[in-house]
Amino acid sequence: MSVDPGAILIAGVGGVGARWARAASAMTSSYADLLIIDADPSSEPEPPSQWIPLGGRPGPEGCAALPPVAEERARRLTPILDRVLEDVEFMLLFVGLGGGTGSGVAPWLARRARASGCLVVGCLGLPFEQQVARRSIAQESLSSLLGVQHLSLRVRLDHLARAARERGLDWEDGGGWVPELAGGMVRTLAQVGLINLDLADLRSTLGEGGTGTILVGEASVADPDALWKQACDGPLDLIDPSHCDRILLQIEAGPSFSVSDLEAVAQRFTEGMSDDAQVILGARLDPELVGKVRVIAAIAGPGPNSLE
Repeated sequence: MSVDPGAILIAGVGGVGARWARAASAMTSSYADLLIIDADPSSEPEPPSQWIPLGGRPGPEGCAALPPVAEERARRLTPILDRVLEDVEFMLLFVGLGGGTGSGVAPWLARRARASGCLVVGCLGLPFEQQVARRSIAQESLSSLLGVQHLSLRVRLDHLARAARERGLDWEDGGGWVPELAGGMVRTLAQVGLINLDLADLRSTLGEGGTGTILVGEASVADPDALWKQACDGPLDLIDPSHCDRILLQIEAGPSFSVSDLEAVAQRFTEGMSDDAQVILGARLDPELVGKVRVIAAIAGPGPNSLE
């Protein structure tokens, strides 16, 4: 796969990760490339050119519940992947933890990306509560990922499935929320605004590592509280604002959006954080958002390293 300098990469690993990445790519294809790594080609009825079969060739090479086998096969792909990552600056990695392919390959992929100088944000699907064996596998992989990603976003599949059901959507395709998350983040980095944010700002916010959350919301300009509530209704684990010391806040609104509106929204999303928190603010006008405001907030700080 060829990439341009400064490219943004949407990556999906394993069955769930591949489906989430495809849904995300549908919203971001104008700004980001797509990479899929999976062991089972049956999950990709029309494999894209950016699909890398685990093991190096097409065929039924599933890794079941064997992450070490998946990682060993992935290591054979190191020269290929290093070429893919050569000019990538930001990677949004989607993976469902608990199986063999995702749990084994995702930490390896994140390490290779970070070693190439890439900023890595992982969206990690955590198994359903009743999946005891998968949760054990996921815990080990989660511990590895927290050490190599700049930010780890934890999605509990129980919460995602419930939210998707309420929206009449399929959680395996991200429940509508995954495309919104990816679209918000990629637009923030790729489009120029009145107050512009770029990869340097995101790196400054996330560079210390840890866990965090991404909040995406859209509501009336006149109601910052409703905007906050909608953003918090996503399936990501919420974290106590008082424990957060970094936030990147992108605010998008229509032409009538005023400075006082901007201040009200920013205050609602930063209140409760420590007085010395690092806040990076961006703003962009969107003619389609008549009377509405959209917010994408990346909030980071020290966090737990377990599924609980």
